[in-house]
Amino acid sequence: MLPLARTWFLVCLPCFLSCSGQSNAPAKTPPQPSWTGTWALVPGLAVSPDKRIVLPRTCERSPEYWTIDQSKSQITLELHESVVASGVKMAVERRKIERAEGQLRGSFVHLDGETGTEVVRHDEPNKNRPATFPVTYELEYDPKTEHLAGTRNGAPVRFIRAELAPVDYTRCKPVP
Repeated sequence: MLPLARTWFLVCLPCFLSCSGQSNAPAKTPPQPSWTGTWALVPGLAVSPDKRIVLPRTCERSPEYWTIDQSKSQITLELHESVVASGVKMAVERRKIERAEGQLRGSFVHLDGETGTEVVRHDEPNKNRPATFPVTYELEYDPKTEHLAGTRNGAPVRFIRAELAPVDYTRCKPVP
């Protein structure tokens, strides 16, 4: 009987020692990165190797970019259209608008909102007329590329974190 006890001891002791330091608590998952920030939209299926891009700005032009705000699990996406300085402000102008909201579930979000144009009357602000249509996004954070990949109204899109390049205003032409 003694040899059987020694065999059991030799077989079970290594298992006991290797398992004794482990707990039954679930493994902690790493926290999801914040979606808050400035993003550039890349339509289609192309995957940029860059994790971040710099959007060029000049004295006369600002590029189109998107902002995403995250408050706990609430996500808000909003377009900031490209702006070209034209000198005198027009009494009536058109603006591209797009805004969508949704709830983050893990690394995935479904966003519903509106897209379109808005006719802005600076001389009569109460007469602004938006012409909007529904827009839907299905986006998921890709940890490998650090992009947001998915669809906009069923068409493939990808968002890449972006920074707006600083403008050297000392090189700008003075307004006459």
